[in-house]
Amino acid sequence: MVLKNDIFKLIISCLLVSLLIKLPQWLGLVADSDEYYIKNVAVSIFLGLSAYTYLTQSKINRKQLIISLLIFILSAVYINSLPNGEKSDSVTLAYIHIIPFSLIFQIYVTFISRLCDKGIFYVKYDSDL
Repeated sequence: MVLKNDIFKLIISCLLVSLLIKLPQWLGLVADSDEYYIKNVAVSIFLGLSAYTYLTQSKINRKQLIISLLIFILSAVYINSLPNGEKSDSVTLAYIHIIPFSLIFQIYVTFISRLCDKGIFYVKYDSDL
């Protein structure tokens, strides 16, 4: 059963993601929007998913929240420090691997932080797909 409170929290996390994706363009900080989206869309979307997960938890562990924010900040800094417009294999691999890294971190935030056993089953189920 979906509660109004959960829908409100989902709307907040969606607004957070849309703000993170569009803010640099509104401020005029991005010259090439395609390159910006390639770099930052995975980090922004998974940040929104993690925000929704934290918003729906009844009790938030501050240590986990700080670790989550640090991982997202470090991954955003790393992916944005890569050279722009360069078509090298290492940069392409970094763009490709930021998505599974974010997915694994999202699994950690969602399941392993709550119940370790269910997190492992989810990883097994996800890998079977």
